[in-house]
Parts: sequence; structure tokens; C-alpha cells
Amino acid sequence: MIETGTVPVGENLKIMADALVFLAQEHIEEGDRDKALELLTRVTIIAPLNKSAFFYRGLLFLDMGRKTDACLDLNMALINGETKALKALNYSCPEF
Repeated sequence: MIETGTVPVGENLKIMADALVFLAQEHIEEGDRDKALELLTRVTIIAPLNKSAFFYRGLLFLDMGRKTDACLDLNMALINGETKALKALNYSCPEF
């Protein structure tokens, strides 16, 4: 269990980041894009190599019309190993 006020590391950090990404996906499905964006941004801060957070935030930015932010995030997702980001980059961000 992660105590309040502590900074998770190692496996605890991965578990927390994955849980936040999952929760963000649920908010996206429910139409709460602002909460999803907040959660995904939190993950990119605490776990900057989390490819899923950058991928889903990139898709969310595309949906919100924030193309530059979307392309940057999708590119970061690809750099971090998210192969699904390549298709979105090729389609929406040919300049990358």
C-alpha cells in the first residue's frame, strides 16, 4: 500500500501510473475529458516514460483540437515504445 505523502518508486510507481491511465480511460469513455486530461498529465509527470499516458493524452488532444500538443505526445509515446502511436502520427502529424 502507498501511504499518503510518500512518493512511489519502482513497482509501486508503475502500478500507480497504470491505475491512473486506466481511470483516465474510464473518464474518456464517460465523456469527462477534463478529468481524463488531468489524470494523464499527472502520469506524464510522475512516470515520464509511461507510453500509454502519452498515447492516450495525444489521442485526447486530437479530439480536443489541440493538434500540436497531440503530435508532441504521440511522438513521445512512440519514442517510449508505443507502436500504436505510429499510425496516429502518420495520419494526423505527417510533419513528424
